Amino acid sequence: MRRGLALHQSGRRAEAEAIYRDVLKRQPRHAAANHLLGLALLQRGDAEAAVRSIARAVAARGDEAQYHGNLGVALDAAGRPAEAVASFDRAIALSPAFAEAWSNRGKALKQLGRLAEAVDSYREALARKPGEAGFHLNLANALADLGDLAAAEAAYRQALALRPTYPAALSGLCRMLEAQDRAGEAVAIGEQAAARDPREPEHHRALGRALLAAGRPAEAVASYRRALGLDATDAEAWRLLSLIQRRATRDADMEAMERLLARPDLPDAQRAHLHFALGKGFDELGDVAASFDHYRRGNALLHRAAPFPLAAAEAEIESLLALFAAPAALPHADPVEAPPVFIVGLPRAGKSSLEGMLARHPGLRRGGE
Repeated sequence: MRRGLALHQSGRRAEAEAIYRDVLKRQPRHAAANHLLGLALLQRGDAEAAVRSIARAVAARGDEAQYHGNLGVALDAAGRPAEAVASFDRAIALSPAFAEAWSNRGKALKQLGRLAEAVDSYREALARKPGEAGFHLNLANALADLGDLAAAEAAYRQALALRPTYPAALSGLCRMLEAQDRAGEAVAIGEQAAARDPREPEHHRALGRALLAAGRPAEAVASYRRALGLDATDAEAWRLLSLIQRRATRDADMEAMERLLARPDLPDAQRAHLHFALGKGFDELGDVAASFDHYRRGNALLHRAAPFPLAAAEAEIESLLALFAAPAALPHADPVEAPPVFIVGLPRAGKSSLEGMLARHPGLRRGGE
């Protein structure tokens, strides 16, 4: 076991896995061997096999918080977030100071659409490890999904204060600034990051998004091209580039994306980006069947990673119905000099854009959604 662990820690996972299996032939209920084999399986992408292996470790040593925590990680990776939450709860019951279990619990809750609970779980993790930049990033992502843009911005900034070269936190901060109609600030931050670390593709990708939000699409294309020049497998950059460019022929970009999509080792999230980019490309070429097939595959991958939280959505609608079932009479109010202007429309119809244009007038200010 000591030799297997040493190999595992040095990156020689396949050799370590063989040793763990050899140990388990002799002692099938060996808790540490089952646990470490499960971690090795998880690292090579076999989440379901990892669940089975770590579950055997839990059965042998049910009082080990780390085993329950890693079982939760494997369950979440296998697309079973509700079971993952239960495992994290058991880990926390055994070790309330287990900050990583609190954070991973937040991730699983977010997958289930229980965003407010996810935020609380991330804050519990930070109460135990306030200096962990990754926890601040996770909190920021959940707050962004919850719609609390100012709090999300603050959390992204805290992550960057702890780790100034944190690409994911920089991308998140730029997105929050863009969402608050502060694309100029996002461009400035993206340019500083790209200048400081020009070899980081995500910095160029974040800058590209900011430039597009600032109405500078040609410069955005150049930023995405720089990201792809550093990492041709950056599937998100391919998708973002496809949103700007229109295709008249099946060009070199589409062929590069198809080659990348053919790789068997490509993660599902990357694969989904490519399917969406190719779906748009084939649509522009008039190949509706190929376009639809790519969009269908991309959506299937997204739903597999994050199933739609139907129960949570139904509960939210029921609560809204109950709230407005018998509304109280509105109190009498005297007319005001500056009544509100309501902008009403379907999703993605341009309501926020119209609000932003009107708010440029000195006599108006934004009220928010």
